[in-house]
Amino acid sequence: MIDRITSCWNRIDAIIRIRIMGCNQSNENRFPGHSLSADRSPVGPSESKVVLLGDCGVGKSSIALRFVQQKFSSTHHATIGAAFASKDVSVKIPGSSHQSREAVVRLQIWDTAGEEKYRSMTRFYFRNTNVGILVYDVTDESSFTNVRSWEQDLLEHCPDAKIVVVGNKVDLADAGERAVSMRNARQWCEEQGHRHIECSAKSGANVNDIFRLAALLCAA
Repeated sequence: MIDRITSCWNRIDAIIRIRIMGCNQSNENRFPGHSLSADRSPVGPSESKVVLLGDCGVGKSSIALRFVQQKFSSTHHATIGAAFASKDVSVKIPGSSHQSREAVVRLQIWDTAGEEKYRSMTRFYFRNTNVGILVYDVTDESSFTNVRSWEQDLLEHCPDAKIVVVGNKVDLADAGERAVSMRNARQWCEEQGHRHIECSAKSGANVNDIFRLAALLCAA
């Protein structure tokens, strides 16, 4: 029975990849209602898989859309399974003798569903993840508490994955709606060995920094 399920998932994976390749060739974005505009490097960048995880409604799709297209949509579309896009990021990697080298990383960005009913399907997309971006809503304490569960799920499937924890919606926190303090979130991340960033997908604050850090972790 397990073998049949695994075989079925493998066929689904192949179909998904074929469709993604077709969409990339036609510049069609997997994020609803928007066309893909990913940067392409002439130098053949290395490819790395980045997965966004977190509860439904924390803003994973909005973060990805802001990074890929510098756009924001106030309309919420719940992700089913996963959405996909890619973008090249240039980073400087520190070296010996205070010298650094430049590298271009093509981030294969997977925006996964946050609803519990899609949880088993979401885990399917964790395979071969280089960096997991765990997103929570700074105005929703339960979404930060649940980051621990998302972390456990990811590391169970990809124990070597590096993790960046992201607190989204700081624009609402600035308006007095903060429920998760930056100090507490950062302290937990330091204890776990994770990086921590707060951002606003709405304003774009720190969104590019998230993916530059992810690219740096991939290239290091």
